[in-house]
Amino acid sequence: MDSPDAEAGSDLEVRIRRILVALDTSRHSRWALGVAAELARVLEADLEGLFVEEEAWHRLGTFGSVRVVRSYTGSVGTLETDDLQRELARVARRLSGLLEETSTRLEIRSRFRVERGRAERVILGAAGEVDLVTVGRTGLSPGRASRVGRTARALMKDSKTPLLLLHEGARLGRRIVLLYDGSAGAERGLALAKHLARRRECPLEVAVPQAPGPEAQRLVERLRERLRGPEGEGAQIHLVARLGASELSRILGVRDDALLVAPRSSPLFSAGQLAPTLAVLRSPILLF
Repeated sequence: MDSPDAEAGSDLEVRIRRILVALDTSRHSRWALGVAAELARVLEADLEGLFVEEEAWHRLGTFGSVRVVRSYTGSVGTLETDDLQRELARVARRLSGLLEETSTRLEIRSRFRVERGRAERVILGAAGEVDLVTVGRTGLSPGRASRVGRTARALMKDSKTPLLLLHEGARLGRRIVLLYDGSAGAERGLALAKHLARRRECPLEVAVPQAPGPEAQRLVERLRERLRGPEGEGAQIHLVARLGASELSRILGVRDDALLVAPRSSPLFSAGQLAPTLAVLRSPILLF
């Protein structure tokens, strides 16, 4: 966990000017686009859509032709190299059109690009060029819905760019819940959470993972100092002795109508706890 930054103040500014959304053919990706676009509208940011053509798909061309079983009819055919190229181009056009349609509807600026490589590596590289990255939790990964995809794990491990994780059916929500532990990530999250609450005219709640005592009192006093002013007015503070995923889920509510803003340094999002945490939390999670 990051140590509290005594110099961080209420004037800390987090500017989100460019939001990257990783696009593919999964349902999670389509939901990610919708939420990322709405967030771009609220923050007056540009939205960048990225489709990665996996290297493995192109290596299929080295085999001359590949036999495939069509999922709807069960018939067996071959996939020629030219067929693969046409299919990838078709997918790219469809994703580009979806991005354009969404951005036009919400009146935001957007652009679309295609790159080739291993998805997590390409997206990691692109993450360093933007202010926030949005991905579906599972992407195209098979298995249970609680499984965390390769790209999401890579971004958690190797990127410092703020990360918005979304599940299928996610919405931006009408409440903002901040996990505040005094760390540098929590301070940056607080700055954006206050800004979002004001722009969206929605309630702000803060969960503080501390048992009652002198340390908790100092942390809450520091938090209240940060919340002074119109952006933090009326914020509700929850002091929780043992803040696990289940307790945080209770605070978020069962309606999935809240955006969780949290420091990625929290033990809840460590490598060993990430999948269990996401299995419990159904809200969009914005990590700093």
